[in-house]
Amino acid sequence: MCYVQNPWTANPVAMPERLRTHSIESSGKLKFSPEQYCDFTAEDLRDLGEIGRGAYGSVNKMVHKPTGQIMAVKRIRSTVEEKEQKQLLMDLDVVMRSSDCLYIVQFYGALFREGDCWICMELMSTSLDKFYKYVYCALDDVIPEEILGKITLAVSSLFSCFVFIFYNSCSGKVGTSK
Repeated sequence: MCYVQNPWTANPVAMPERLRTHSIESSGKLKFSPEQYCDFTAEDLRDLGEIGRGAYGSVNKMVHKPTGQIMAVKRIRSTVEEKEQKQLLMDLDVVMRSSDCLYIVQFYGALFREGDCWICMELMSTSLDKFYKYVYCALDDVIPEEILGKITLAVSSLFSCFVFIFYNSCSGKVGTSK
């Protein structure tokens, strides 16, 4: 078992094998495709503005200056509670494992910055809730049945993928359904 220093408490924390394959410290590796990857730090990213906010932090649109790659960066605020730290590591592990799922944004890399965790991922054109509000409120229309069918298929596939990830996490296996 590999141990890393917990950035919040300076205590050693056991790091699961899957997390050790990606650097999550002050510098890391971005992997945009199997052929395109590079080292990076937070200084390599330029903030283009906030695109969302939640209970644990914010999501910003950023550009990786050396490559010009646009991405979403989820910045999760640091916490000193051990339970929340464990949840953060589990969430990060799920995001990394879900990169093989067809209907989920791709994970590019992660790092810790001033105790906060920055998760870099594919930028979506929109979210389902924004799309819904746009169609029903701005257009005063309904989502066509064939589009709802595709959304249903995607959500169902995601559920299957996450069940597989959860099963493998609990059994200690690595990998996804692909």
